[in-house]
Amino acid sequence: MTLATRRPTGLPSWPMILLAGREGAGKSFAAATASASPLIERTFWIGIGEDDPDEYGAIPGADFEIVEHDGTVAGIIQALRDVATLPKAEKPYLEVVDSMTKLWDLIVDNAQRIANSRAKGRKTASGDYAISPDLWNVAKGQWDDAMDAIRLHRGPSILTARLDEVMVMNDDGQPTKEKKWKVQAHKSLVYDVGFVVEMHERGEFLITKAKSLRMQIERPTEAPGFTIATAWERLGITAEAATADRTYQGTVSTDPEVEVAAAVDAWTALAKEQTTRDGLTAVWQDAKAKGMPGEVMEAIRLVAAEFVEPLADAGTEPKKATRLWLRDARAMTTPAEVQALFSEAKAQGVDESILNELADIAASLATPAAATPDEPWAAVDEPPAEEVSEGPAAALEDAAVGK
Repeated sequence: MTLATRRPTGLPSWPMILLAGREGAGKSFAAATASASPLIERTFWIGIGEDDPDEYGAIPGADFEIVEHDGTVAGIIQALRDVATLPKAEKPYLEVVDSMTKLWDLIVDNAQRIANSRAKGRKTASGDYAISPDLWNVAKGQWDDAMDAIRLHRGPSILTARLDEVMVMNDDGQPTKEKKWKVQAHKSLVYDVGFVVEMHERGEFLITKAKSLRMQIERPTEAPGFTIATAWERLGITAEAATADRTYQGTVSTDPEVEVAAAVDAWTALAKEQTTRDGLTAVWQDAKAKGMPGEVMEAIRLVAAEFVEPLADAGTEPKKATRLWLRDARAMTTPAEVQALFSEAKAQGVDESILNELADIAASLATPAAATPDEPWAAVDEPPAEEVSEGPAAALEDAAVGK
């Protein structure tokens, strides 16, 4: 294999700047102001879980376009890629992502919903089920996909995130009286960007990272009157100076099994984000059109098999998927357990055919020798002759109410 190399340009490249601040510290305002720079061709604003900054369009000189997307992780990542792959113009495009905190919250919330739907493991203090390692791996993969899409953009990027003051934990995991400022997003975010500004209060700026030969800081440095434009200038990016595209050395898996596993995780997560069967169908058709392997198609099929349309009333407990009623019943060992499950299923309006199957399962668990006239479950196996049976479900319903 021939060794491929290139010489360093020696030129500054457009940075990925993180504005991390408290609520109302002015992160979005600072980002909007940057769009007025004469160094920029166009500015694309990708909002995530934040109000669209329409009013900031009145800032003198501000010139940006709000990118619309469907609010899903996949939709956000696609919007980032769409911006990154726009044809080059005379001047670079500025990309604003507001906010990375909300993006990570969305990814974690999706993982939590899946963990709760599985109803396995232990519950956390909040009453949710613990997110399993495989779901954390999927979440990390989605975050990496988003960051890769941001890195794909070769021009300037501004990312925002929430900054909170948190307690420092000791080696035993106990809280101490000491506090520190922490960026609320995936822990890798601060390492991935080249320039970090903390905004503890509105109008206060603290530069905590500057990956640059032209602007080196040994410790967090206060920056009164900070603006994105002045930061670019300090980094050597001006109208007169030459700049280079930001590049990075990515990684590519060459192991087919690893690639298939990653594809299964990504498409499964996308399928589970859907809230309608039409959405699931679209995911299936997209995967098929892209020639995804059978493992991916099977993963989407499994998600579809357990899918239940959300109830119109958000306060109502979601219905269990049809196949899960039978799965749970088959795992039970006593008629009483199936009786309780039958009552729950009927209360949720499960189809009569499923109720009949539940009754059949209960009947298979009932022991004739144990049945007595006082046991309502005796009616499941052999209804009284004088009564007209309406099927196993009807008998089981009578049993549940003690008839």
